[in-house]
Amino acid sequence: MALILYYHKIHKTPREGLWYKSFDLQLRLLKSRFKVVPPGEICSAVALARSLPENWVSITFDDGYADNLVYAYPLLKKHGLKAALFPAFSRLRASEDIRPTLEDYWAGKVSFGELHTPLTMSRANLEHFEKGSSADFLTFSELKKISDVFEIGGHASEHARVFAGGEINDFCDGKNVKWTHCRAFGEKPGPGWPLVSMKSSIAAARGTLKPGARDFVRSLDGAFFRRKGWKPRLKAELEARFGEVFTFESEAGKEKRVAEEIASSKAALEAALGRRIRYFSYPFGEYDAHLSRVVARNFSAAVTTQKKPVTAETDPYLIPRASVSDDIFTFSGVLLKYRLGRL
Repeated sequence: MALILYYHKIHKTPREGLWYKSFDLQLRLLKSRFKVVPPGEICSAVALARSLPENWVSITFDDGYADNLVYAYPLLKKHGLKAALFPAFSRLRASEDIRPTLEDYWAGKVSFGELHTPLTMSRANLEHFEKGSSADFLTFSELKKISDVFEIGGHASEHARVFAGGEINDFCDGKNVKWTHCRAFGEKPGPGWPLVSMKSSIAAARGTLKPGARDFVRSLDGAFFRRKGWKPRLKAELEARFGEVFTFESEAGKEKRVAEEIASSKAALEAALGRRIRYFSYPFGEYDAHLSRVVARNFSAAVTTQKKPVTAETDPYLIPRASVSDDIFTFSGVLLKYRLGRL
């Protein structure tokens, strides 16, 4: 039985999320109680149906944020540990720039203030949508630099969620705009844009808001959205006028799109790095039967976000991982549950 942990971002200060000093403490704790092995060792053992030692733990990162270089990379090197990184290909930046890291700060080459200050995940992804690029993600040069510590895996390209169907369950308010909604609509939504259930773009047929419904919502003036009870009134009106407000791509169309994205993003990442990409991480941890089959044709193993230990009976294309908490007490609790077999 083994445990794979997954992270996204490491922060410069403790205000926004997992602080780099807390990550350092987590690594020390892991080293003192477990054998920290490269994720590929666990994936390979599962793929070959080999038994797993009970004290194995691995570390993974998803999406490809710049702080993985600036803060996580030096700390992993400091502790002599290996990890895996699954970057979303569309987020990587075509630049030769390599930013200074904690190693440069420790060596006195830069001040702490000169180190990259990470955005939140939501802000970084919204910025990428709005500008087509965000400095909060790694460059290809940086990705190559950290490949001595991180094994690089696939994470598809688009890294988005799509409207997947069902009845209207809410509406955008036009204020606190989510990056996932921007990508699903293809533009920044205004007040009254209808929302239905969402799934990973490579695990569901893509839903598109009907042009007539979009135009109708845009025609409403601001006074409508200031009235009490506008949401149920708008839902009834949209359903009366349009029935379902979204149209969906065919299953055949979705399967073709997904297969092309998986294969092309893997080939592009391999070409950029000059090395084979063996493992895959499902964006948002979501998958369906077709996606699992496509991944199996392209990769040796794949990881999910199911919170449980890895065993010899684990499906090599559905390997679970546990998310990591910001505070050391919750983190320690996850490790204790794993050791006691209660995770």
